[in-house]
Amino acid sequence: MVVDPTLPYHQLFRGPDRRWWRALVGAVVLVGLTLLIALALFLAAGLALLIAFGDRLTAIPFDGDLTGLLAGTLAPWTLLATNLTLATFIPAALLANLIAQRCGFGYSLGVTGRLRWGLLGRMLLWLAPLYLAAGAVEAFLPKAARDAMPPATVVLTVLVVLTTTPLQSAAEEILFRGWLVQNVGSWFANRWLGLAATTLVSAVAFAAAHGSVDPATVIPLAAMAIVACWVTYRTGGLEGAIAIHVSNNVIGMVVSLELGTFSQGFISDDTVTPWLSSLLWVALTLTAGAVALKAAGKRVFALG
Repeated sequence: MVVDPTLPYHQLFRGPDRRWWRALVGAVVLVGLTLLIALALFLAAGLALLIAFGDRLTAIPFDGDLTGLLAGTLAPWTLLATNLTLATFIPAALLANLIAQRCGFGYSLGVTGRLRWGLLGRMLLWLAPLYLAAGAVEAFLPKAARDAMPPATVVLTVLVVLTTTPLQSAAEEILFRGWLVQNVGSWFANRWLGLAATTLVSAVAFAAAHGSVDPATVIPLAAMAIVACWVTYRTGGLEGAIAIHVSNNVIGMVVSLELGTFSQGFISDDTVTPWLSSLLWVALTLTAGAVALKAAGKRVFALG
C-alpha cells in the first residue's frame, strides 16, 4: 500500500489503493494468528508449570478468575503466562496489517514509519514521577485484606512485572489504539468523524475486554482509551499511548506489591471499584495525557 504520511494516524490506511474489505480480512487474520500464537505459548507455559510444581497445581483453588493465583505463590508464573499471552497481539496485529493492508510494520506504529524510541523514552521519564506520586496517594486509600505472598515471591513477581508487563501494555496499545483505530479509520474520509468513531470504538472495545460491567470500573478504562487515542492523534504515533499504559501498569503493580494489594489490581467480571478510586484514576489519566503531550513538545508530527 502507498502510504501518505501527511494523513493523520487513524487515516493512514486511506492510500490510493485503499479497499474497504481490507480491514475485514485483517480482522480474520488477526484472530487466527492470535489464537495460534497464544495456543503455543499457553501449552509451553502449562508444561513449564507442570514441571515446576507437579501435583501441587491440583491443590490450588481456582474459582474461574486469576485472583487466587495472583495472591499466592504462583503469582509470578500466572502473571508471566498472562503477559506473554497478551503480548501475542504485537506480532499478530503487525502481521495482520502487513498481510491485509500491505503496510509495513513501522506504519502500524506511527506516521513516520517507525517507533520513535527517543520520544517514547522521554515520555516515560516525564510520566514516572506522576505515577510514583499516584502510588504514594494510593497508600492512604482504604484497602481490602492484604495478599499472603512470601518475600521471595514478591521479588520474583517484581522481576516478571519489569520484564514482561511493558510487552503486555504495548501489545494492548498496538491492538486497541493501533490495529483497531487504523482499520476502522480507513472507512472514514472526514478526519474528525473518523477520529470520533475510532475513539468510540476503541474505548468500548478496551473497556469491554476487561470484563467488568461496574460503572466505576468501566469509566476509568474508557477514559484511558480516549486519552490514548487523542495523544496518538496529536503525536502521530503510539509512543504516548504506550508510555501511559506502561507507566500505569508497571508502577501500579510494583506499588501494589509493596502494599500487599497486588491481586486486587486485576479487573474481572465481578470487580467493583470505589468511586473515589475511580475518579482519582480518571484524573490521573487525564493528567498523564497532558504530561505526555508536553513531553512530546512541538518536534513531533501533530495536527490541528
